[in-house]
Amino acid sequence: MEQEKRWIKSPFRPKVSVVIPFYNRADKTVQAIASVIGQTYKNVEIVLVNDGSTDDVSSVDNLAKRHKNIKLVTLAKNVGPAGARNAGIKKATGKYIAFLDSDDVFLSDKLEKQLSMMSRLNPDISYSSYTRREGDQEKVISDPKLTGIVVPLIIDNCTIATPTVIVRKALLTNNNMYFDETLRVGEDTCLWLEIAKRSEILLVDEPLTIVNVGEETHARDNAKLLVGLKNIITYLLNDDYYRRYDGEISLLFDYFSAINKQMNQQEPNRLLHEWPAVSVEPSPSKMPLAGSRTKALARRSLTAARKLYHMGLSASKSGAASK
Repeated sequence: MEQEKRWIKSPFRPKVSVVIPFYNRADKTVQAIASVIGQTYKNVEIVLVNDGSTDDVSSVDNLAKRHKNIKLVTLAKNVGPAGARNAGIKKATGKYIAFLDSDDVFLSDKLEKQLSMMSRLNPDISYSSYTRREGDQEKVISDPKLTGIVVPLIIDNCTIATPTVIVRKALLTNNNMYFDETLRVGEDTCLWLEIAKRSEILLVDEPLTIVNVGEETHARDNAKLLVGLKNIITYLLNDDYYRRYDGEISLLFDYFSAINKQMNQQEPNRLLHEWPAVSVEPSPSKMPLAGSRTKALARRSLTAARKLYHMGLSASKSGAASK
């Protein structure tokens, strides 16, 4: 009880803009909005971004009209989660930005507790553990090690869910860091990786968001998961800072290979997605491997990274030739 009072009495009261992109599914979007309206922390602006919905979303429009702290941004066409979130960031007037997907919900004290921790430790960005809900099954997702300086652990073990993040807006705008609008899967992880090069990331190790997992979620869709992994690995190999971490990148490649093999066994005649081009061939790692990883892993990782590079060039050439 004393802890709860400490959250409530905190003098730290900056405005928080909660960016909620949505495409159709009006009923779930209304529930997401309600979870923000019901927050114990009240200095909140809600930025709704209608990402070119084609269904009737009048219930969302009507809810927005009833609340002065809700902005509704309507995009002329569907641009995907990255473009919709970026549109929300640019319209936001809060010192901090929180993200919420339209099918997820905040617990009522999420903003209060997370901001209280941020006021004491003064990070530019924080995230929390979360409850992963799939049907009637729930599981708390957390990695207590992923806090503070998170490189290189974040490379192959990013457990940051977008609806758990609160970030200082100036960190994004001053460094021109936004979600990559060319990507529709893995764009969020690429942004957290970009931020991790410049900032410590604080974990608030308490589940403050419920993330709902449905059939369309990329964690359940192996094809989307493969595309996301390709996008993340390609980002890493093209980045001068990250491409030195061959060991960690190889673990992502192993994960990709295992899923790809499983899908090939299930659908032997399927076609692979075109691999994005990699602009710079990976060089041998000059960085120490994290934890207890061995020299053998380092040698294997470099081989895997080079294989990824040449797969990228091959796919890029074949894709260009087909146009």
